[in-house]
Amino acid sequence: YVLYKLPIVKTSSNSLIRKGLGYAYITSRTVSRGWVLSQFSINDTRSIPGRTLEPLYKSSRNFKKNSLLWVLYNDQAPNKTYSPELGHTKGVVMSEVDGGLWLVHSVPYFPPAPTNRSRSKGYSYPQSGRHYGQSFLCISLTDRQLDLVGIQLTYNEPQIYSSNVPAGLEENFPHLAAAARNERVHAAPWYHQQELISQGGQTFYSFAKAGQFNKELYLDWVAPALQSNLLVETWRNGRGKLPSSCGRTFVVENVSSVTLNAENVRFKSTEDHSKWATAYKENNVANDWVCIGDINRMESQEKRGGGTVCINHPKLWLQYNRIINGTDPCMADQ
Repeated sequence: YVLYKLPIVKTSSNSLIRKGLGYAYITSRTVSRGWVLSQFSINDTRSIPGRTLEPLYKSSRNFKKNSLLWVLYNDQAPNKTYSPELGHTKGVVMSEVDGGLWLVHSVPYFPPAPTNRSRSKGYSYPQSGRHYGQSFLCISLTDRQLDLVGIQLTYNEPQIYSSNVPAGLEENFPHLAAAARNERVHAAPWYHQQELISQGGQTFYSFAKAGQFNKELYLDWVAPALQSNLLVETWRNGRGKLPSSCGRTFVVENVSSVTLNAENVRFKSTEDHSKWATAYKENNVANDWVCIGDINRMESQEKRGGGTVCINHPKLWLQYNRIINGTDPCMADQ
């Protein structure tokens, strides 16, 4: 599934959206219906993220006996010091012996680390994540496919704030076990593209870069690799924002505003902490790419690890393309 946590929209008729707790989602089964607004708060254990991560908190009640593997990483981790030298990357890998999931998201201080204390609070959504929009991508993978995510993490240089690799699963997940030990790539090339096939048979492409890549993720790598122009929605606040670029073979333009028909929600990119991109078609070229990841189009992030995960899916592409309400045009010399 993909999920869009909506920013606070004070004029919305929906109380969850006014509080910054509303979200819309698309699953592999509902993609033709478009974005559906959930009836649950994203802070609710009955929400899609809450149900996704439920095994994490059930399993953590007894660390020594559990059979669940997990790796939680976030450059802004709960109860951790911010580490700008590490990757700007956020996610969860969780698996039993025969497979599990990879959740890529943009939310700081999320999710809470599981503990073995009897009074563990379990799943919750951080107060700090309410104000801005946030993005999620969740992929179900077999054990062999999920272990390939471990290769990508060694490039991304994540800050791992909680991990558990049961002894009985190390042989099944050698790359994830290495990533959980904070192993990193130490030689060029400083980037790696990995094909992943979901349990449902859908192909995804993971783009992972280390800080030494020292180039812009979308313009210098993803757009040429996909042979596609891109419209990119990322964090547009702070210094070092990169402008739209039309001076290369493939154009990369920044999205400026988003409109979701669910509750008629409209917001500017300055109110959005999401990181996603979609191809835009020119001369009817069939580029139906959607990418969801954790890197912003900012100068500082050229020197940080991170990446994005792309899928070629006409129906999903249509749903993302429909919500783009404006882009920043290229300047004459860009």
